[in-house]
Amino acid sequence: EGGISFLYYADRLNQLPLSVIGTAVSTALLPLMSKQLRSNKKDVALHSQNRALEFSLLLVLPATAALMIAAVPFTRVLFERGEFSTLEAIETAKALMGYACGLPAYILVKVFSTTFFAKQDTKTPVIIAGISVLVDIVLSVYFVFYTPLNHIGIALATALASWVNALLLGYMLHRQGFLAVDQKLKTFFPRIILATLVTAVIVYVTSDWTSPLIAGNFMEKIAALATIIISGLFGFILMVVLTRAVVLKELWSKAL
Repeated sequence: EGGISFLYYADRLNQLPLSVIGTAVSTALLPLMSKQLRSNKKDVALHSQNRALEFSLLLVLPATAALMIAAVPFTRVLFERGEFSTLEAIETAKALMGYACGLPAYILVKVFSTTFFAKQDTKTPVIIAGISVLVDIVLSVYFVFYTPLNHIGIALATALASWVNALLLGYMLHRQGFLAVDQKLKTFFPRIILATLVTAVIVYVTSDWTSPLIAGNFMEKIAALATIIISGLFGFILMVVLTRAVVLKELWSKAL
């Protein structure tokens, strides 16, 4: 019963960036790519897909780093009260880390599935989703019964299955000629990775520095979490600008 609660609360946190980023991107991308493909503008549609991937990675990678590294502060601030003890918050944080490592894959699945839907192919995503479900079940059974991971194994299995889903969707799109990474995305990727790594270090250092506050009263917990989020966000934006992953004008237009 405890493991189920840990997974439930961890998934609620993990679903926040997934819902905001994934739903927003897929909702905007589907009608756009559908219109472009109906007009036989495949190159324009692929450009839209690349920009959707760029925008998604810009948001999801720092979110992934924050949820994985600051999992304990997040769960302690949001859930630690009443009968939900520190130990239970930490166990929830472990599950959150398992889920969060698959967050980029969840977003890629959204973008890739949208591309299939735009070209009126609903069969392929369903088949691949079925395969990923089987992978999830097999890995969950293995992690729970043959490793000491317990509930963490279920979260990790879900994340790994999502990566299988994303990779298979990407492979099929590439094979069909509907996934072609352009030069702008190739240049963007290592820069956003560097910005994310620096952000991860900032979040780690800030989390360690504010750890005494996390163990304090509710207002101290809020102050600590706010410090972690603000420092990580500021560091990420600064690194994105310094590495020119996104120029300042583009960053502002994306935010709007």
